[in-house]
Parts: sequence; C-alpha cells; structure tokens
Amino acid sequence: MGIAESWISVAGLTREEFLNRLDLAETEYRHDYRECGFSKHDPDGGVATLPNGRQLYVSTYSHLATPEVAARVSVGAQLIMGSLEEHVDVSEAYSFTDGKMDWMILHNRESQERKNAPEVETQGDLPNSFRGALAEADRVGEYTGLPLAVAAAVGGWRPDEIPDGFDGIFTLLEPKSDADRRRERESRKAERKAKGGFFSRLFGGN
Repeated sequence: MGIAESWISVAGLTREEFLNRLDLAETEYRHDYRECGFSKHDPDGGVATLPNGRQLYVSTYSHLATPEVAARVSVGAQLIMGSLEEHVDVSEAYSFTDGKMDWMILHNRESQERKNAPEVETQGDLPNSFRGALAEADRVGEYTGLPLAVAAAVGGWRPDEIPDGFDGIFTLLEPKSDADRRRERESRKAERKAKGGFFSRLFGGN
C-alpha cells in the first residue's frame, strides 16, 4: 500500500496555540513513529516537536491538510504543509506565511499523464531548495519525492525519512470537543464525590 500521510509543520506558535487552531487536544497516549507510521487506528494523528523547534502534526487522514486550514493556522506564523499518497503516486507541498500562500508544488502522475502535463505543477515564489530538488528528480527520473524534499528543507519533516536528532515519539491527539467533554465529566464526578464525602462525614459515615 505504501505511505499515506499528511502533515503540518509550523514555526511561531506554541504547541497549545497550534493545536487550538486545529481544534485538537493532546491525550495521555504516545506513539513511536520509528516502529510504524500512523494508521487509521489513530484517526486524529499526533503532535511532536522537531529538532528545529517547529511543531509538527501528522495524520494518515488529509481532512486538515487543506489550503483553507493552512491559511487559518498560519496567521502570525510560518507553516509548511504536505501530503504523500504512494499508492497513487501523488505528493504535494505548500508554504503559508501569516495567512497567505507563498508557494505550492504538486506531483500527480495519473493526472499529468492524462493531461500530458509537466511532472510537477508549481505556484508562487519557490524556495532556493526547489532548484536542487528538481535537478535531482530530473537525474533519476522520479518526481514523487520532489515536493517532500522541498517541504523538508524548510519544515523539517518528510514521512519517508526521520530527521536526525528526532526520537520519533508523538503524542496522540483527539478532537478538542471530546477533551472538553471529558474534563467536564471528570469535574462533575469530582464534585459529586466531594459532596458525598461531606454528607457522609456530616451524618456519621466512615
């Protein structure tokens, strides 16, 4: 099947700010990416801090890896977003700064073969790393890794290579609404327990 993964790497936000903008919250569970990537059993993905200090969100689903989400999350920050679908040979990378797209790189083999289009489509002011990545892709005749290489040069992550100095440990996530409801239930439970203890002492219970 190959890798199917989306990710968002951001600089200029704390982890709490980043997750709040994604409407996600940390859980108590951890995941070692070195043992296996994320799967459909981890629907909300995970978060980690990269060696370069950027906050990284990774998921096997792509519902948050959209330009609309990137524009919202990147306000006051710099964001790199990417996705890889190896089984259909599609990869893409985006850069957003302060809510606006800087550049985009897309490789979609099926679409480009059907349209007789170039191996990669691009928009915007591409970073310096693009020229070297394109030269390497031309040399080997393989373009799937081109968006990944450019994204990694800025954002510090690509799903097929663990960066040096990163232990691969992610904190699993859940929707923020689920976390809020759980905290509310736990708060009510604690209140009932405290009241029960008070009445038990008041009426002579142990």
